[in-house]
Amino acid sequence: MKVEQKFNTMTNFNRYPTLDLFRAIAALSVFVHHFYQQNADFFDKNYTSPFLSFLGGWGVTLFFVISGFCIHHSRLLSVEKNGRFDLMQYFLRRFFRIYPGFVVCVLIFFFIGQHFTSNLVPNSQPIAIFMHLGIISSFFVDYNVGINKVLWSVVVECHFYILYAMLWRKFTGLNSTIRMLLLSLFIGAATFLLSVTLFPQGAERVLVQKIFLASWWIWCLGVLVAELLNKRPVFFKTTFANRTALLGIIIISFGVAYLPSAYSLQLQRFALPFLCAGLVYFALQDTYSFNNVRSLYQIGVVSYSLYLYHPLALMIGTLLELDLFWQAILVFPCGITIAILGYYLIEKPGVAFGRALFTNLKTLNKRALF
Repeated sequence: MKVEQKFNTMTNFNRYPTLDLFRAIAALSVFVHHFYQQNADFFDKNYTSPFLSFLGGWGVTLFFVISGFCIHHSRLLSVEKNGRFDLMQYFLRRFFRIYPGFVVCVLIFFFIGQHFTSNLVPNSQPIAIFMHLGIISSFFVDYNVGINKVLWSVVVECHFYILYAMLWRKFTGLNSTIRMLLLSLFIGAATFLLSVTLFPQGAERVLVQKIFLASWWIWCLGVLVAELLNKRPVFFKTTFANRTALLGIIIISFGVAYLPSAYSLQLQRFALPFLCAGLVYFALQDTYSFNNVRSLYQIGVVSYSLYLYHPLALMIGTLLELDLFWQAILVFPCGITIAILGYYLIEKPGVAFGRALFTNLKTLNKRALF
């Protein structure tokens, strides 16, 4: 299969293969980071450890930027096609895209955690289920990283969706989007400053720094990228210049990992999101053939399930007490297999059900009018 695209406008494609490629890279980055966390003693402290430790935050940041881009891009297409933004369709699509897999993941890992634990899967109280399913776990120290420690970002992502539904009219046009980005950046900086001022180092400070107010601006960067690519001219006129910029961003972003820890941490918080936004911006202005990376593209399709369920594969590797090499040989294919099952058994049927439900509701509304 050959997939090609030109991304200097936003009307050519409803789906971006490049973004699926980035989703795959982001999900695998988080997976590799957690594999490293589980086996940190076996890695070189000077060379591999800084990079592998950095990958987790890089992957989550890229996910947030991609999410903001996709939501705003989808709205732009909807307005162009239908002349309006349908909030009911928006909520149904987001709910059935995220929630079925999320619910199953919460229940599975809660019951696993009653019998087996790992660095990502703690033993949790039943109330943690309701905290997660009610998407309020991120406001409580005891539940923020309960059940499955990767779920904190999914809860925050849901908060972003709700914020966008409330404020979407403020993201109309480039100038309005920039103003909202600046506002979200101010809120994020204020939240971070308050966390440092009010709380000592520890779980409470980390909790505040991970709530949606602290990272909403990262998501808004993705919205800005979508707005910049909406029928506007490309930044560079030549492919060579565009790809040079893309390569430079990649080198700089990964180079952050090897700076002294104090500088690296702050750059990851406040500079890395801009680099990830630049990565998406320039990558979507080129033409690619996916012949050589079809497998990676397919991983991108199941990346949400891979993100949710990869702690199960890591736990299997831990329980079997394998050497590092054999653990890697087992864990990564196992994680991808579980993700494929999660996608086809839960994620894809959930999306299909949501679409069918919206179509039926739309038909009923039309009948009610006549």
